[in-house]
Amino acid sequence: MTRLQDETLPTLHTPGRAAAKDGAHLLQLEVFEAASHPEFADYFFRRQHACYSRFRSEAAAAPHQKRTTWKGVYLIVATDHNNGEIAGGVGVYERHPDAPLPVELAIGYTAQLQRALARWNHEQLVELSGLWVEEHWRRTGLSSVLMLLAMSAARSQKATRAVGFSHQHVLEFYSTIGLVPDHSVGEYPYPDHKYVSTFIWGDLMGLETAPKVARKVIQQYTHMLEGGSPITWSSVPRSRTVTGAADRVTP
Repeated sequence: MTRLQDETLPTLHTPGRAAAKDGAHLLQLEVFEAASHPEFADYFFRRQHACYSRFRSEAAAAPHQKRTTWKGVYLIVATDHNNGEIAGGVGVYERHPDAPLPVELAIGYTAQLQRALARWNHEQLVELSGLWVEEHWRRTGLSSVLMLLAMSAARSQKATRAVGFSHQHVLEFYSTIGLVPDHSVGEYPYPDHKYVSTFIWGDLMGLETAPKVARKVIQQYTHMLEGGSPITWSSVPRSRTVTGAADRVTP
């Protein structure tokens, strides 16, 4: 089995380092086509909503709940080998006439947004949206790994541009994986008045918007996905007091 260790940006750890840590958990990283696994997709989004609710930001899950089809939706999932729990995930959304992007569902078909998207009308466009990580996996590097794998999964589906919608507290984080703000689309009080959210985008072909270290990981993940190699990642979760049996799932 091919193993990628803790590649938390901006520093790549040497192979074997994370696995050697006391208390490290091995996570299986996988990509699922939502339309082929509808029951798992429903479960995934329930977990996402529950995670957002803990931070009183469940409104951010609303665009995903508005969807009427799983067409063109791919789920990036991290599953803990130790207990079978989902540690976190993110979605990759293709844009189709009958399946708008989450950002379109979130802020509507504004003129600014449509102008921005029109630049890539003749390209394969995806949105990376709905990142969530269970509380005991926060600040472990898992968020970066999930987003880098999402960029790679989009590339493996021949997407050329990725977009997203993010608030002010994590714009810097998204820039580390290759998604940069486009302020011409405007700023929005989303998911509520405490946040100022901005349209972000990234180059998936040449990875010109990605820092060098992120580019290397994305290329490696893309190669592994296209070659069918299993992808794992190790890190030490933060301590917690309760393990929820309901979190265990076999997709």
